[in-house]
Amino acid sequence: MAKIDEATLGLYFSKLMTSKLRAHLDWEKPVLDNFAGPYDPAAFSPYDNKRQQIVDECRAKLATYSDSSISVLINRSKDDPNDVVKEWRNFKVNEIYDLDKRKPPWYAGGFGHPKYVADFDYWAQSRFFTNHEALLLSLGVEPKHFDEKSIVTLSEKMRRGVNLWEPLVYMVRRREQIERHFFRAVHQNKIDPKALFEWFTLVSLEVHPDFGSRYVTIDTEKENADNRSEFKRPHKREIDSVCQLFAAMAVDYYGYDPKAVKKKLLKEARIPGVGIDSQ
Repeated sequence: MAKIDEATLGLYFSKLMTSKLRAHLDWEKPVLDNFAGPYDPAAFSPYDNKRQQIVDECRAKLATYSDSSISVLINRSKDDPNDVVKEWRNFKVNEIYDLDKRKPPWYAGGFGHPKYVADFDYWAQSRFFTNHEALLLSLGVEPKHFDEKSIVTLSEKMRRGVNLWEPLVYMVRRREQIERHFFRAVHQNKIDPKALFEWFTLVSLEVHPDFGSRYVTIDTEKENADNRSEFKRPHKREIDSVCQLFAAMAVDYYGYDPKAVKKKLLKEARIPGVGIDSQ
């Protein structure tokens, strides 16, 4: 058999590795934003370390095969006297199966995963938020990535003592806070943005910094404009009237005597030939 050139051999290796390891092969540890809720990027490390070890071992195993064996693997030839197809299929199969079970969910290290971040510009235009939307948006997550029924199920699991990922525990507890404050029977599952953000401030709730509302901004600017329009600079005549009123009150309270002040000033001046009583 002719020797396989390096470029083709590289393509064969890539195809065989992808077929064997699937999504584990090119998985990359996400770069998380530390905004709202638990933050632990190291939560992905145990899986990633084991994944990389298995990837390296699989590549090393392929490197031990001859060109003819690689051709058999690629073509899945029935002419396989050395059983390399079976050998490659069974190589690290249990470890890869274990990887499937141990692969952490996207929220394992926190809710700052860039692929699941909310479209804040879109939600800022909403006239109201449902309780579920307010919950997920406050964490920075697009609401579609968690349906409400699944969160209720998580809450039930917590009550039964089931251990959950820390971010899920945080989310369930925040849901309870929102449900207690914005009682659905009263608010009809429609939260006014202004009421929501006032509550965030009141209880100092940690919220994703990009979560906002155009309606809250507009209301604030309008309120400030109204306050400015209500202020009017007083007329000079009004200021003079007030000054005269305070002067009269001072005279009445302190017993102010203009003549006494004049005598005191003359005495202090000590003008020659002028007696104090002569005036």
